[in-house]
Amino acid sequence: MTSSTSENGLFRPLQQRLFAMLWTGQTISRLGDTMYQVALSLWVLEKTGSATAMGLVLICSFAPMIIFSLLGGAAVDRFSRGWLMFSSDMLRALIVGGVGILALTNTLQLWHIYAASISFGFFDSFFQPAYSALVPDVVPAESLPGANSLTALSAQMTLILGPLIASLIVGIGGAPTAFLFNSFSFLVSGLCLIPLLSTDASRAKARRSTGILKDVGAGLRTVSMNPWLWMTIILSSMANMLLAAPAQTALPILINKFLLLPSERLGWAHASIALGAVSASIWLSKGNRLRRRGLMSYGALFLASLATLVVGVIGFNVGVLGSTIALAALLGVLVFRGVGIATFGLIWTHTMQEMVDREQLGRVASIDLLGSVALLPIGYGLAGIIADNFGAPALFATCGAIMLVMTTLFSFHPAVRKLN
Repeated sequence: MTSSTSENGLFRPLQQRLFAMLWTGQTISRLGDTMYQVALSLWVLEKTGSATAMGLVLICSFAPMIIFSLLGGAAVDRFSRGWLMFSSDMLRALIVGGVGILALTNTLQLWHIYAASISFGFFDSFFQPAYSALVPDVVPAESLPGANSLTALSAQMTLILGPLIASLIVGIGGAPTAFLFNSFSFLVSGLCLIPLLSTDASRAKARRSTGILKDVGAGLRTVSMNPWLWMTIILSSMANMLLAAPAQTALPILINKFLLLPSERLGWAHASIALGAVSASIWLSKGNRLRRRGLMSYGALFLASLATLVVGVIGFNVGVLGSTIALAALLGVLVFRGVGIATFGLIWTHTMQEMVDREQLGRVASIDLLGSVALLPIGYGLAGIIADNFGAPALFATCGAIMLVMTTLFSFHPAVRKLN
C-alpha cells in the first residue's frame, strides 16, 4: 500500500485510537440492535400473531425520540458527550438483559416489550446526537469524511449480517439468546467508550451558563438562520416519509404479489441497496474536495427519488418484462437508490459538522434526528393505505415523483447552488 493510499484510505480514521474505540463499540452495538429487532419481531408475532402489536412496538420506540430529541441535543451540548453515551449504553444493557432473562424464564409479557421500547427511544434521543457531535471531537478535520463513511459502512454491513446471524441464533437458542447478545453488545460498547469519558469533561462545565430551554431555543435559531440546514432537514424528513417508509412497508409486497417471486428475494433487494450505499461510502471516504456539494447532495437525492419512481414503473410492467427480467431490473435500480441515499446522507453529515459550531452541534444533530423520525409513523401509515388500495407500484411511482419535484424545487435556492 502506498503512502497516498494509506493517507486517503477508508480506514485512515481508525488510526485515531479514540475513534477506533468509538467505531468498534458502535459496530458491535449496531449488530446487536439488528439482531434484537429481528428476534423481537419473531417473538411478538409468535406470541400475538398481530401486526398491530408490532406496530405499537415501533410507535413506542419513535414517540420518545420525537418528544425528547430536542432536550437530548441540549443535554449533549451541556454535559460530557462521552459520559452521556456511556450511561445510555449501560442502562440499555440492563434493560435488554432483563428482557432476555424474562424471555428465558417464559415470563416475558408484551407490556415489558412496550416499556423497553419506550426506554430505548428515550436513550436514543441522547445517544444519537452525542455520537454525531463527538466524532469531530476525536477525529481531525481532514479525516472526517472517512470517519462518517466508516459509520455509514458499519450501519449497512450490520443491516446485512444482523438478520442472518439472528436467524441462526434464534434457530439454535431462541429469541432470548438474541436478546442477551444485544445486552452484551451494549456492555462492549460502553467499555469501548471508557477512554472517551475525559475528552470533553472539562469543556462541559463551561456550557451550563444558561437554562436548558434557552439552549434548545439557541439550537432552533441556529438552524432557522441557515437555509442550507433547515431546508436539508426538511428534505431529509420528507425523504424518510416518501422513500424509506414505502421501501420498508411495500417492497415485500412488490416482490411477492407483483413480481410473483418468493419472499426470500427481499434479501436480494436489501443487499442491492446496501451494495450501492457501501460503494458511495468508500468513494466519499477518500476525502476529495467536492465541488458544488449542495447540488451534488441534492442531485444524489434526485437519483434516489428517480430510482424509486422507476421501481414503480417496473412493477407496472411485470407482465411485459417477465418476472426474471423485472427482478434483474429492480435489483439494478435499487443499487442506484442506495448510492443516492448514502451520498446525500454523508455529504449532509459532513457539511453539518463543518458549518455548525462544536458547542451547538449536539442541538443541531438532535433537530436533524427529530426531522428524521417525526414523519416516519405517518409514512408507514400512508404507505400501507396506498399499497393496499392502489398497489405497491402506484405507491413507489407516486412517492418517487413527489420527491423528484421537491428536490428539484429546493435545488434552486441560492444556499444550495452556492455551497461549494
